[in-house]
Amino acid sequence: MVGAHPKSTVCVSLDCRRQIVEKQRAKNAALRLEKKLNTPISQTLDMMRFLAMTTPGLERWCQEELIEKLGDCQIVIPLNARGRVFFNCPLTEKTLQQLKQLLSVERLVAVIWVSNSIPHDGKTWKCKPTRSKDQTRANQEQREMDIKVEREEVLLHLENEVLGKGQWSIALESLVEWHKQPLPAEVKFRASCERHGTHVFKSNELAGSVGSAVNRKYRWSVDLTNFLLDVFVYVVDNEFVCGLTLLGEEEVKERFRAPLLPGFTPITALKPSTAYSMAKLARIQPGEIVCDPFAGIGTIPIEASHSSCHPYSSNSFISSASSHNFFCLGGDLAMDSLRQAAVNHKSTQQPPRTHVDWINWDVQSIPLRAGFLDVIITDMPFGLRHGKYTMMAPLYHSFVRELPRVLSADNPNSRAFLLTICTNLLANVLQQTPGIYVDSTVECLIGGLQAKIFCVKLSRQT
Repeated sequence: MVGAHPKSTVCVSLDCRRQIVEKQRAKNAALRLEKKLNTPISQTLDMMRFLAMTTPGLERWCQEELIEKLGDCQIVIPLNARGRVFFNCPLTEKTLQQLKQLLSVERLVAVIWVSNSIPHDGKTWKCKPTRSKDQTRANQEQREMDIKVEREEVLLHLENEVLGKGQWSIALESLVEWHKQPLPAEVKFRASCERHGTHVFKSNELAGSVGSAVNRKYRWSVDLTNFLLDVFVYVVDNEFVCGLTLLGEEEVKERFRAPLLPGFTPITALKPSTAYSMAKLARIQPGEIVCDPFAGIGTIPIEASHSSCHPYSSNSFISSASSHNFFCLGGDLAMDSLRQAAVNHKSTQQPPRTHVDWINWDVQSIPLRAGFLDVIITDMPFGLRHGKYTMMAPLYHSFVRELPRVLSADNPNSRAFLLTICTNLLANVLQQTPGIYVDSTVECLIGGLQAKIFCVKLSRQT
């Protein structure tokens, strides 16, 4: 390098080495956690293993809620998390109540068996069709036969692991404790599967295989709609988890949403767990005024009122007064959505001394005085189910232009958290808007689509 001082070159190489060593240490620590996760434990009601499913990318805030509500529970987030948080805790009356009140969780599963060794020989595993023009029909048929044989071997292996090594008795005991009633004489169940990665089997094939094995062993009848037990199977690459669902996605939605008003059908709605995690990310403090300009049916304002019960403050007085002085505004252009939001809000049990109000407005001209808001948390329209993507650019520009005006300049920590899958569009709009800057971003998956939460703050003049 011409003109480079030898000492500076040495410093750069040392810095690179330090970064490599730090990355390797972090990787080794994550691998040790995974090894701890895959170590079988002798489960009893005094120490149960659970799987909490949350929005992929927001596992950290699920972990924080678990620590807040359960205290010293052993938490493991896998290296390839994909929305999974494992934790061990005793199944007592107190922990049962806390588990039922988890708000960042989409699904809660009592784990029966965990494995990270789905067998494959590395040849036909990826099951990709050959594109070679010289491939003969006989070779293609032989390949398909090899794949079929391997599929049957893998499914049989997983059946044997689940039924032979899985701790069914303790999982069933936890289910009985959860529902506070014994299992009926005739048990109806279903097997469901969620899968990520390339495998030799399909999701419905694995669910059917596990379901038929359970049916043969326990003689339970299969019912895909009116079931008591949901045998849930989750596969990520070579990792395999099987358990009994204690809290499902539909039950979570029913907890926070009232029956729909006559003639109203929401076009889209954010999951309550995602809204709660976004509110935890915002670190709402007592006395701050919160707003969701794209409120829809009110998921974010309702969940934010619950998250404000646990502020992150070292001040003992503020912590003791954690459930007061919360005020949130939810605005939307559609009156039908706001009526449903008001019904949803009334149907949920709100913390004391919290207040949520609903306003009909256009986000391109928010009818609030300058500096009125401390925190904005919103799920911006994507242009997929409602409107068109081409309509998003002018809408984003008009809305973002309002942020420097409505955010409080008197609050040194006034901020906005904007969720969207139109990440490039929003990043460009924010960069072009004076008076604000992007402090940080959090990547996550919304409905399988790559999204980002932009944390935006006011630029302070020095």
